[in-house]
Amino acid sequence: DGYLKGQFILVLLSELLGIFLLVFINKRKVPKPILLFDLDGTIMDSRRMVLYCYAYLFKKYSLLKNFTMDKQEAVFGASLKEQITKFFPNQDANVLVQEYRQYQRSFSWSKEVSLFPKTYETLEYLWSKGYTIGLVSSRLTESCESWLKQLQLIHCFSVVVGRDQVKHPKPSPTSIMFACQRVKASTSNCVYVGDNITDIQAARRAGVYAIAFNTEKKKLASLKKEKPNKIINCLDELKDILKEDHAWTYDKM
Repeated sequence: DGYLKGQFILVLLSELLGIFLLVFINKRKVPKPILLFDLDGTIMDSRRMVLYCYAYLFKKYSLLKNFTMDKQEAVFGASLKEQITKFFPNQDANVLVQEYRQYQRSFSWSKEVSLFPKTYETLEYLWSKGYTIGLVSSRLTESCESWLKQLQLIHCFSVVVGRDQVKHPKPSPTSIMFACQRVKASTSNCVYVGDNITDIQAARRAGVYAIAFNTEKKKLASLKKEKPNKIINCLDELKDILKEDHAWTYDKM
C-alpha cells in the first residue's frame, strides 16, 4: 500500500513538473532581436539627391532626355556600379562611379534629403529600450556614417556595414551576416528592414525576419512577390511588431 502511494506521488510530481515547464517555456520571452536597417529609402528619403546625381551624368555623357522614367525607377535597388555600367556601356564604369560620388560629396543636399516621418523618434525609442541597432547599406561605409551624423542618428547605431566591407552586395546575405558577426549576434535572432526587393531577398537568404518598408504604391506588388514577413509604411509600426512573441527568423520557427 505504501509502495503504491509512493508511486502515485512520483507520477503526480512528474505531471506537475511537466505542467510547470510547459507554462515556463510558453511564457518565456525570446531575447531582443538585433535590428538592422537599410539607409536610402528606409531611414532617409534620398530619391531627389540620387536622381540629381544620375541626371548630372546623363547630361555630361549622354542626354538628359535619355534618363527616362523607367531608368529613374531602376536606379533604386541595384548597385551604383551595376546601373552605371548598364546606362553608359561605352564609358569606364569605375571612373563614372567616382565622378558620381564626387558630385554627391560636392553639395550638402540638406534640402533634398530628409528622414521619413517618425523615423528619428522610432530609432531613439528603440535605442533607449536597449535594442542593438545596425545599418546595412549599398553605400560606402564612410558615406553612411556621414549621413547618420548629419541626421543626428549616429549614436543609435552599434554597427555600420557599407558596400566596401563585403565582397558581394545585396541580394547576397553577406552584409547582413557580417553585421551580425560584428555585434556578436546570431542571424537566428535578427530583423532586417529595407525598401527594395534586393533587401528582402538578402534578408530571406540570411534567414532573418524580413520587413519591407514601403511608401510607394507602385512598388508594393513587387515587394509582396518577395514574401517579406511584414510590410510597413512607417518605422513607428516596428514598436508593435516587436511586441510579438516568436523567433525572429524568416521562418518564425
